[in-house]
Amino acid sequence: MNGESRRIIDLIANRHDFCIEAAYILHEAFRGRGAEAWPTLDKARAEVEECCAEGFICLGLAEAGGEAERLVGWAILRPLYEFCWELHLLAVLPERQGK
Repeated sequence: MNGESRRIIDLIANRHDFCIEAAYILHEAFRGRGAEAWPTLDKARAEVEECCAEGFICLGLAEAGGEAERLVGWAILRPLYEFCWELHLLAVLPERQGK
C-alpha cells in the first residue's frame, strides 16, 4: 500500500464529493466492453446519480495517499426481493484492478 490508508465510504451520503470520480471509474472500467457500457462521462454520471437513489446501498473504497483522498472503486447493491439484494454494479479503476 506504500503508506496509503483505505476506508469504505457511503457514496449516497457523499455523492457530491465523489460523483465525478465514480463516473470516471465507471467509464474507464468498462471502456471497450461494448457500445452500451457508459461510452461517455455524462452517461456514467447519470448512472451514478441513479445508483445513489434512496433504497440502494452504494459503497466506495477511498485511498488516502499524501494530501488527497481518491476513490478507487465502488459498488451498488439494490433490493431485489424482501430479503435479497443484487450486486448491481462493481467498478474499480483499471490500474487498481487485481491489487
